[in-house]
Amino acid sequence: MLEIIGLFFLSRRNGRVAAEKGYDKVPIIVMTVALWVGLEVIGVVLGLSVSDELGSILLCGILGAIIGAVSSVIITNNLQSKNAPADAAAASKGAAASSKSGNAFSHKATVTFKEQWICENCGAQNAVFDDEKCFKCGEPKP
Repeated sequence: MLEIIGLFFLSRRNGRVAAEKGYDKVPIIVMTVALWVGLEVIGVVLGLSVSDELGSILLCGILGAIIGAVSSVIITNNLQSKNAPADAAAASKGAAASSKSGNAFSHKATVTFKEQWICENCGAQNAVFDDEKCFKCGEPKP
């Protein structure tokens, strides 16, 4: 029973993290359940091949489930965010280099879905409902 509760909360957490990064929740939740249950079954099979004692078999199954849970968290946390550019530092460096050229109209911003725009001058993420200027550096929104 505790395993089902743990799997429920872990799946919900991984789904929330994926949604915050712009991904659909369902594939991440399916991946979480598949890793947990799949590696638990593999652990039980390995436990059966090592020993006939119930404690050893259960321990191997629990270790497999833990490895599956940790793997799903690592995979979910390492997803690239679809809401921001992959390398915001490179974008801000490019904008800084273009602003040094002396052109007053060289400021650009990358518009992303999810109601945000990213200032290429300083790299700050600005919500659409904010002022028409970047909250950090004051540059106008494109």
